Amino acid sequence: MQRILLMKNRHTVSYRHIRKIIKDDYEIGIILGTGLGGLVKFIEKPHPVEYSEIPNFPVSTVESHSGKLIFGKLSGKNVVAMSGRFHYYEGYDHGTVTYPIHVMKMLGVKYLIVSNACGAVSTKLEKADLMIMNSHINLHFSSPLIGIKSSGKNRSKYFYDRDLIELATKVALKNHINVKKGCYASVQGPNLETKAEYRLMQRLGADTVGMSTIPEVLVAKELGIRTLGLSIITDLGFPDTLRVAELKHILESASQAEPKIGPVWTALYIMMGISLFLIWESDKDNKKAQVLFYIQLVLNAAWTLIFFGLRSPFWGFIEIIALWIMIIVCIIEFRKISKAAAYLLVPYLLWVSFASVLTFSIWKMN
Repeated sequence: MQRILLMKNRHTVSYRHIRKIIKDDYEIGIILGTGLGGLVKFIEKPHPVEYSEIPNFPVSTVESHSGKLIFGKLSGKNVVAMSGRFHYYEGYDHGTVTYPIHVMKMLGVKYLIVSNACGAVSTKLEKADLMIMNSHINLHFSSPLIGIKSSGKNRSKYFYDRDLIELATKVALKNHINVKKGCYASVQGPNLETKAEYRLMQRLGADTVGMSTIPEVLVAKELGIRTLGLSIITDLGFPDTLRVAELKHILESASQAEPKIGPVWTALYIMMGISLFLIWESDKDNKKAQVLFYIQLVLNAAWTLIFFGLRSPFWGFIEIIALWIMIIVCIIEFRKISKAAAYLLVPYLLWVSFASVLTFSIWKMN
């Protein structure tokens, strides 16, 4: 209890020093993660205050964190941004790591945006992706809230404000920014994770992993500050491969090669069509032949639309199964066909085989 009272006195001393320099209230607080200090360029009329100038304020020891509180306006709103945060692995306890959050609260902060640079353990994420945090896993095995008496009204399992998440999603869509949502896991650091630890993260349900953010979020929630968490994916933490082969990458490569394979693709389609037509001609009076001919054409067109238009390997795979069933039915039903139709059936079978291998390979990876 004595330690908590001492810390509150320290917060007050820091706050009073800042108030001698900064008179306005600041409703929005921002914590900039590793390598994300570029946002300060957009803050209008910035008034930086060095951490080292503020009594009792911690000083960042991480090289990429400059160590300043920057007061100013962003999109017409008063903001205070931390350019440089504190980490547990720097040797600070959680009370020191979260020290600025208490000072921000005293400065009038009601909304907090926390950002971090982190690694992805979910294969749905790629480098440079932006992820909105909707949950977290605290692997610090400690909490900055230990020993703090509270009424409990701000303690909740929802640490990330739903309204802010919805607002951030709408803003991203409006500005054509592709955002994901997911769970952030925080470890103590400073060492990077092993392959076994990455596998553990995946099994626990984490999408990303880093070494910060959660202590600040816990304290902000306790103080009644509404919080939005943003993760920037800077590296991939997949345990068994440097980069997982995903459909998106394959389709990007395919789109680059498409002009080259276009004529071949067209030729295969023409031969396929002629082959089906000659099979039909060889038994023109058979109504089953007519029905199967049209079904085959529809199935082939559907596979192309689903796989390359809608980019759905699962439904493409279902289509492939249907195609092979139809081919087997055709062979059983029409044993006597012209030689020309038989010759042209070979490239058609090759085309379906190629489509089968492509679809099955990508479907299996996903």
